[in-house]
Formats: sequence, C-alpha cells, structure tokens
Amino acid sequence: LANGMSFKNDIIESFDGGRNGAPQDGASPTSYYLRKLLQEDTNIDEGTGTITSFGHIFPMFRYAEVYLNYAEALFEATGNPNFTGDWEGKRYDMSPVAAVNAVRARSFMQGLDENIDETSFRTRLRNERRVELAFENHRFWDIRRWKIGDQTVKIYGLRLSKDANDVITKEKYLVQERVWDDKMNYYPIGNGEMNRNENLIQNTDW
Repeated sequence: LANGMSFKNDIIESFDGGRNGAPQDGASPTSYYLRKLLQEDTNIDEGTGTITSFGHIFPMFRYAEVYLNYAEALFEATGNPNFTGDWEGKRYDMSPVAAVNAVRARSFMQGLDENIDETSFRTRLRNERRVELAFENHRFWDIRRWKIGDQTVKIYGLRLSKDANDVITKEKYLVQERVWDDKMNYYPIGNGEMNRNENLIQNTDW
C-alpha cells in the first residue's frame, strides 16, 4: 500500500504528519505497507467490539514458482535463455524465457525479448523472483543461493512531505544499512553435531 491508495474505505496517508506516516507510532519508515496476502474485509481495528476474520491461507508452493524454478534451473544448466530440446536424456519444450513470460502474462506484463542475452536474462529472472515471490519466504534463501548478500545491505525508502498547497514531494533516502559477512551464506554446524562426528569440517569463518 502506498500513499494515496484506498484501503478499508480510507485513503493511505504515509506522508510526514499524515494518518499513516511519521511521527505516528508504528509508521512505516519506507512509506509503504504490506498489502499482499491480506483479506481487506478482515477487521484489524482494536477496541471495536466486533471481530471479522477469515481463514488465512499462506501459499507454500505456487505454480508461478514452478515456472521460475524451471526457468532458472534450465538456464543455469544450459547457459541459453532460449534453450529447448534434449538435455541429459530429458526433453524440454519450454524455454527459460517462455517460462518467465508465462508468469508475466498472468499479470498482463510485457514478455521478455527472446533475443535477450545471458547476463540480462539472469538479472531479469532474479528480479522476477524478487517481485513475484515477495513476502513468501524465498528472498532470504535466494540471496544466499546466489551469494549476493553484499548487494542487499542498503534498504531505501521514500520520505514524503506535504506542503500547504497539498503538493507531495518525494525524497529517496537510506532507511537502514544492514551488516553482511560472506560467512552468512551458510549456517554454522552446531557444536553438538561437530562433537558427534569428528570428520565434520566447520563452515568457513564459523
């Protein structure tokens, strides 16, 4: 949810001094609020005396993820965004580009160009996962799998200000700079496991 959008019959005001902005307690530091997976008719107001709730369904595995997993696996195996044919005894009739475009088509998004090069495709594919699977417990692991943690330490948001003429000005600013160390690509092996098996070698820097 962004400033100016409607939610539960109210307009979001995430600008400084607005109903949903600083210095309100709990105001988002980025000016954005999570809308995904939230049933709008759910009553989330305290002290109303009435409760309207719905069964909360969290997607553990979506068909969009199947497409994106397929696209990444086939692309990283072959190095070809447009690969179709036989690979190690299996037949693949859908190319990595086609798989990504199947996800984008569902949201009426323009498809990726079939002439896309390898580097650009990897960038677009990873961004597609970041956007499509946001808040579904994938990003944490994708960052470690791709070993790009050092590229994700700076968290940016928008600072919104409203003047006397109701004009909103926007300023991108650094909300938080997180700590990253490459050893965080792996978990440490617990001391209990190390004691049980002397052949285990602890992960680097742990």
